[in-house]
Amino acid sequence: MIALESIEFRYPVGAFRLVVPELRVERGETLAVVGASGSGKSTLLSLIAGILVPGVGTATVDGEEVSALAEPARRDFRLHRLGLVFQEFELLDHLDVRDNVLLPYRMSPRLQASVEDEQRAERLVEEVGLGGKWRRNVRRLSQGERQRVALARGLLLDPPVLLCDEPTGNLDPSTTDEVLALLLERVKERGTTLVVVTHDHGLLPGFDRVLDVAEFQEVGA
Repeated sequence: MIALESIEFRYPVGAFRLVVPELRVERGETLAVVGASGSGKSTLLSLIAGILVPGVGTATVDGEEVSALAEPARRDFRLHRLGLVFQEFELLDHLDVRDNVLLPYRMSPRLQASVEDEQRAERLVEEVGLGGKWRRNVRRLSQGERQRVALARGLLLDPPVLLCDEPTGNLDPSTTDEVLALLLERVKERGTTLVVVTHDHGLLPGFDRVLDVAEFQEVGA
């Protein structure tokens, strides 16, 4: 499902280098990625998503060699075949919860939201604990609530691969437990491959496997 081979990545400025000799994540597997700040956790996630392209090596996701695609094709791949929940949330502040969750349908002419799609989106919003805030502007939400909107959007299209960067980082402990349980339940039901970057080691028992990026060769921060 996810295969990284002989990856080497450097940013244009700075000494950071991430080397991944090999990484495989099987279909339906749940993987937690941990490591010190600046060690390359988010970089690894961006390489899998095709947001970043390695200088050397290949990244293959769901049968597609993402690292070989041009930027428009990588963007299309992310929209239609990946679920993404990143730390910045990528919410549009002029839209309400409903329109932010349904945003993938507005971004692609290939996707048309049906009544059933909208009902499923509203159920997801309720399940992540935002019932009653369906039409609230996201500027009026707390950081934790915004994070839950991003999670609902990531789950909406039932992607074969879901990538999350600190998806519970702004949540209180009880909400963290609820959201993680929902996330793991959803991906297990659908056979979704899940990769989660987290600093919270209390979450790790819920995952099939834990990867510390210290296992890879990296230089800098």
